[in-house]
Amino acid sequence: IDEAEQILNRMLERNIKPDIVCFSALINVSAQLGMAERAYMWFNKMKRMSFKPELQTYNSILNAYAKHGKTKRDSETLSIAEQILKDMLEDGVQPNIVSFTTLIDVAAETGNVNRANYWFGQLKEAKLKPGVHAYSVFIKAHTLKVKETLSLEEKKEACQEAGRILKEMEEEGIQPNLITYTSLIDAAASMGDVNSANHWFDKMKSDGVQPSSVTYNVLMNAHAQRAKQTQDPHEVRQAEGLFKEMRKKGVQPCVVTYTTLIEAAAQLGDVHRARKWFELMQTKGLRPNLRAFSSTLSSCAVIGDLEFAAELYQQMKATGLEPNSYVLLNMMRTCANAEEGRVSVLDTAEGLMDDMKTLHIKPLPSIFSLLLSLHRHHSEDARPKEWIRWIFKIIRPNLDEIQADDYKAAMELIKTEHKMLQQ
Repeated sequence: IDEAEQILNRMLERNIKPDIVCFSALINVSAQLGMAERAYMWFNKMKRMSFKPELQTYNSILNAYAKHGKTKRDSETLSIAEQILKDMLEDGVQPNIVSFTTLIDVAAETGNVNRANYWFGQLKEAKLKPGVHAYSVFIKAHTLKVKETLSLEEKKEACQEAGRILKEMEEEGIQPNLITYTSLIDAAASMGDVNSANHWFDKMKSDGVQPSSVTYNVLMNAHAQRAKQTQDPHEVRQAEGLFKEMRKKGVQPCVVTYTTLIEAAAQLGDVHRARKWFELMQTKGLRPNLRAFSSTLSSCAVIGDLEFAAELYQQMKATGLEPNSYVLLNMMRTCANAEEGRVSVLDTAEGLMDDMKTLHIKPLPSIFSLLLSLHRHHSEDARPKEWIRWIFKIIRPNLDEIQADDYKAAMELIKTEHKMLQQ
């Protein structure tokens, strides 16, 4: 695309007027690559040269902003997309079902369910018949709201509205598709309603719609989260059962699949199970991401398996991944629960503190409590005191995040040390 742009710029420099095909090609490719701003730049240049964009060009630009909305999720993205549709009408180009559906998708991805409702209404007012894709993105707009609202009542209302739209869709004789069902499963899972998620999953299969890896991952994650809440091994087995089913159906597991299974095992502190999934992921040629490493480390933390945790931590850094605050927290939890062995607890903790400082990672308040625990168990070593002072200084503006008992213990430690220094 860079080379294509250079050719078009050379044409303009030599006063060779490009035709509409040149501009449309650049706009379409930019849109397909999700380069919304680049596509819009060429769109405006084309208009300034008195070319009238065609319907397909307008739809390409709208599609670019739908992709842009998935990553940016800001109101400006929706505003630009809506302005494009207004320009379209002013230019005498009649929007079609694709135009309206894409605009509903932009509204959904930017979290504006009210505008999604508005544009779905406009689609109907234009005497256009919504198809499966239009209904599916409209349902998605309501199910995404479940993830963004804090009120349980609002979440329930969003799920109910999504169910109402599905009913309307079926009454119109339109068969729900993969996006429709995955959105409904995701919404139910986000509410912790595993029974409803399983209901939509079963209905999906009975309607002959093949679940994708995303669908399986969403449902597996719902069981993993329930395992965390209930500490019930049955939920872990349910997640693993879904893994077996997806393999049997020929659906390829991805990094997210294995990470979800690791998390399910980690919820119960089953380090051997977590390790099994982590190693199987690597055997299948998949590269673990930061979340996979962090989840496996969290299972190590439960039983204080510092030897395996230290090995994982070094492996993670060797692959070029930098630790974040959650990785460091899980490593520190492992140190706090570990017994002295072949890997030194305090030497490992010191390395973690060095990484935290070098990479400028703001420690989570929970680390404060873990350092106090390390100090109690290794009071003969001066290092934990130094770490406590350093972290206390960093999180001092957010003291309300520190547990009251931890705060008192830290203050007593600092006061005692201050008296010793005075003496």
